[in-house]
Amino acid sequence: MSKRYNGIWYLVEGDVTETMFFRRIRWVVSGGTVGDECILKDENGEILFHSVAATANWTDSFELDRMIKITVDTLDAGELFLYE
Repeated sequence: MSKRYNGIWYLVEGDVTETMFFRRIRWVVSGGTVGDECILKDENGEILFHSVAATANWTDSFELDRMIKITVDTLDAGELFLYE
C-alpha cells in the first residue's frame, strides 16, 4: 500500500498512483540479491523504468519531471520512492 510523507511516496509491488506530477524515481535495495528487478509502467502499460540490481546493495534513480500515472509492476526487493 502506498504511503506519502512530505511529498515523497513510498510504494510497494502492485501499487498504482493517481495521475500526478513526479520529479524523480528512486529504488534502494539493502541486502537484496544480484538480479532483483524493479519495473514501473505508465498508464498505457509501457515500461517507464526498469532496473536490475548488479549488487546486493543497489540504488538506481531516474529523473521524470512529468504528469503521469505509475503502476509498480515488479519490485523484487528494496524500497521504491517517488518524489513530487
